[in-house]
Amino acid sequence: MRFKNVLNIVLGGFLALSSVSVVAQDAKDPKAMSLLDKAYKVVDGNNSYSIKFTLDIKNNQSNKSQKMKGSVDMKAEKFKLSVAGVDTYFDGTTEYVYIKDNNEVNISTPDKEQLKSLNPLYILRSYKDGYKMKYIGTDKTQSGNIEIVDMFPEDLKSKYARVTLSLDSATLLPVCILVQGKDGVNTIVVVDEMKKAVFADSDFVFDAAKHKDVEVIDLR
Repeated sequence: MRFKNVLNIVLGGFLALSSVSVVAQDAKDPKAMSLLDKAYKVVDGNNSYSIKFTLDIKNNQSNKSQKMKGSVDMKAEKFKLSVAGVDTYFDGTTEYVYIKDNNEVNISTPDKEQLKSLNPLYILRSYKDGYKMKYIGTDKTQSGNIEIVDMFPEDLKSKYARVTLSLDSATLLPVCILVQGKDGVNTIVVVDEMKKAVFADSDFVFDAAKHKDVEVIDLR
């Protein structure tokens, strides 16, 4: 299963839009904005990260769920995402999706909207554009305190209802992204590990020479 397709289905939060408060719909909460501004500065800039996560997909209509492990390496706008037997590379312009079982790679040039579903942390770089938000508060967990912000797509045609972003109170790094789709499919992305790392630009480009007899499908 492609992580891109998973997030295309659910990149929102929990609860239906009909339950959103008037304040959340009509304005951007200053405290939520301030918190996300600080989190953006931590994640963005010249920092590169290696992240391990757990993805939990829950379909409330069929009462079925699916859980999988994954990882993502990030350097500015570049990333390599690995989950469910699929490696997705993005070098800032071109996307390479390598499907291991099929030994094939699909090459394309994603637009801005597609990027939001490709990169699990892209929301931290796009929160000022297209989202309304509300600060929910601080919660205590076994690993420490977290700050919680709800984000609502301004586009009523969006497939997603709400994105609930939880940030570590001390580091402001994301620890969990809770998502609700309007179709009743919810997703939880739990960050198991997030640490700074050093990557070369070539780490975000699929190298066909290293994969014998790979089928290249150029969709550009």
